[in-house]
Amino acid sequence: MRHQPLFASIAREALWSMSEFQPQDLSNMTWSLAMLALPDDHLLQALSWESVHKLPNFTEQNLVMTAWSLALLDLRDLRLLHAVSAEAVLRAASGQLSPQHVSIL
Repeated sequence: MRHQPLFASIAREALWSMSEFQPQDLSNMTWSLAMLALPDDHLLQALSWESVHKLPNFTEQNLVMTAWSLALLDLRDLRLLHAVSAEAVLRAASGQLSPQHVSIL
């Protein structure tokens, strides 16, 4: 059972403070939405915008969690998908992604 007013309140607060989110916060929020199957369009747009701009600061774990969450949400935000792909390729080429991270991607 989902408590819609609670989720609406969390989404409002997240949207309000999104610019202060660190990479792990962005990754965790995206993962949470995926796990709860809550594709909130406004929240996902904000997460996408912030994530694209902060991707270079994502850890490898943040990067793969975000990619996995986007797939689970069936999110087709091409700008974010291309940015995540480009960052993953860059890191893989420089040996920064472990075999485990590559397998998740």
